[in-house]
Amino acid sequence: MTNVFKEIKEFFYNSMLYGPILSWVAAQVLKTIYTKITTGKFVAARLVGPGGMPSSHAAMMAALTIVVARKYGVSGPWFTICMVLSFIVMYDAMGVRWHAGEHARLINRLFEILTEGKSDPEEYQKLQEVLGHKPLEVFVGAALGILIGFLAPVA
Repeated sequence: MTNVFKEIKEFFYNSMLYGPILSWVAAQVLKTIYTKITTGKFVAARLVGPGGMPSSHAAMMAALTIVVARKYGVSGPWFTICMVLSFIVMYDAMGVRWHAGEHARLINRLFEILTEGKSDPEEYQKLQEVLGHKPLEVFVGAALGILIGFLAPVA
């Protein structure tokens, strides 16, 4: 049992996690603030939800890539793995996830048109429309992650 507690302690003392986690939190908070400024509404779901400005996925992956580069250098396998995964996550956010959100928007609209006045609103739960990102949202998220990755402690 002592080994389990040692592993848990080591997990929480892993400084390599600080940058990526802080980047995700910062992006989610900024996303919530940005939504409030642009829509005039506080949307609590923005604190944990996908999509929007800036991309928390891009921020987290960029921060991870930077802290790995700082600790292990850019010529080793760990940096290469992080860099490739970062590109996959960011590409996916702008491609597949963005289009899935667009599809959800169209499906929701079609449902409204086809069931106008005929449907009980509780019969249908609207699909989530904000899933992916525009390129600028990914770019800003990545820039945030790079900044925090350089500022985060790496032991």
